[in-house]
Amino acid sequence: MADRPQLSKNLDPNTFRNFYYLKEELVAFCKKQGLPAGGGKLELTERIACYLSTGEAPPAPAPA
Repeated sequence: MADRPQLSKNLDPNTFRNFYYLKEELVAFCKKQGLPAGGGKLELTERIACYLSTGEAPPAPAPA
């Protein structure tokens, strides 16, 4: 099995989705990049994948 790449802003979004990261790692990455760090693991994963694809923070969700 391939070694898991370190989570960084230069990581390809498809590569990111192919590996398992702990929620704590996802939260830490979001905080480091200035992204919202709240929400569940799925939300964090989608937010980071969007960031890795576009280089920008995804739009904030509308208030419920």
